[in-house]
Amino acid sequence: MSSPASQKLVIGVIPLVHARAIRLTMRRMEALTPRSMAEIEADKDLLRAEFAVLTRRLEMSIEQMKAKTTSQLAEIGKQSEAIGRSVATDAVGRSGPLKMGKFR
Repeated sequence: MSSPASQKLVIGVIPLVHARAIRLTMRRMEALTPRSMAEIEADKDLLRAEFAVLTRRLEMSIEQMKAKTTSQLAEIGKQSEAIGRSVATDAVGRSGPLKMGKFR
């Protein structure tokens, strides 16, 4: 068994350890909570700014995709027109390579 002196020492140290644990927990809690309304407003402003940046990035991405789609559709239109001219030329009975010239 433990001696009475060591038991008294442990009983005397427990409140000190407990007080330290409480003090450290309080510091952590205070660090997590905002200190003033100005700090809360600053956090809100930061969130709004981050959202605005993300929104703008998405908008720019959409604009790029629309431009790419438009370009691809224009190319498809040109190719369809060339195919149509080729089919019309073959239907008339003319054979030979497809000539693509400038329109007047």
